[in-house]
Amino acid sequence: MSTSPGPLELIRDFAQVVATLERDAGVTHGKMCGSEGLKIGKSVFAMEVKASGPDFF
Repeated sequence: MSTSPGPLELIRDFAQVVATLERDAGVTHGKMCGSEGLKIGKSVFAMEVKASGPDFF
Protein backbone atom coordinates (compact mmCIF):
# COMPACT_ATOMS: atom_id res chain seq x y z
CA MET A 1 0.00 0.00 0.00
CA SER A 2 1.49 3.33 -1.02
CA THR A 3 0.78 6.66 0.56
CA SER A 4 0.56 9.69 -1.64
CA PRO A 5 0.84 13.26 -0.43
CA GLY A 6 -2.26 15.39 -0.25
CA PRO A 7 -2.93 18.19 -2.69
CA LEU A 8 -0.37 20.99 -2.71
CA GLU A 9 -1.49 24.48 -1.80
CA LEU A 10 -0.79 27.06 -4.50
CA ILE A 11 0.31 30.42 -3.13
CA ARG A 12 -1.12 33.15 -5.34
CA ASP A 13 0.10 36.05 -3.19
CA PHE A 14 3.68 36.79 -4.34
CA ALA A 15 4.31 38.95 -1.25
CA GLN A 16 3.79 35.84 0.89
CA VAL A 17 6.27 33.90 -1.28
CA VAL A 18 8.84 36.71 -0.92
CA ALA A 19 8.35 36.91 2.85
CA THR A 20 8.84 33.15 3.20
CA LEU A 21 11.85 32.72 0.92
CA GLU A 22 13.81 35.88 1.67
CA ARG A 23 14.66 34.39 5.08
CA ASP A 24 16.86 31.81 3.32
CA ALA A 25 20.54 32.69 3.07
CA GLY A 26 21.50 34.02 -0.34
CA VAL A 27 17.96 34.83 -1.51
CA THR A 28 17.43 38.46 -2.49
CA HIS A 29 14.47 40.25 -4.03
CA GLY A 30 13.88 43.39 -6.01
CA LYS A 31 12.69 44.81 -9.32
CA MET A 32 13.66 42.74 -12.35
CA CYS A 33 12.41 43.71 -15.80
CA GLY A 34 9.75 45.87 -14.17
CA SER A 35 8.41 43.04 -11.99
CA GLU A 36 9.13 41.90 -8.46
CA GLY A 37 11.45 38.88 -8.42
CA LEU A 38 13.60 36.56 -6.30
CA LYS A 39 17.12 35.43 -7.07
CA ILE A 40 20.12 33.59 -5.70
CA GLY A 41 23.32 35.24 -6.85
CA LYS A 42 22.69 36.25 -10.46
CA SER A 43 20.06 33.58 -11.15
CA VAL A 44 16.38 34.55 -11.05
CA PHE A 45 14.20 31.69 -9.82
CA ALA A 46 10.83 33.38 -9.22
CA MET A 47 9.15 36.43 -10.70
CA GLU A 48 5.70 37.92 -10.32
CA VAL A 49 3.97 38.14 -13.66
CA LYS A 50 1.20 40.64 -14.07
CA ALA A 51 -1.33 39.38 -16.57
CA SER A 52 -4.96 39.89 -17.28
CA GLY A 53 -7.74 37.99 -18.92
CA PRO A 54 -9.93 35.09 -17.88
CA ASP A 55 -7.79 32.46 -19.59
CA PHE A 56 -4.47 33.26 -17.95
CA PHE A 57 -4.70 30.67 -15.14
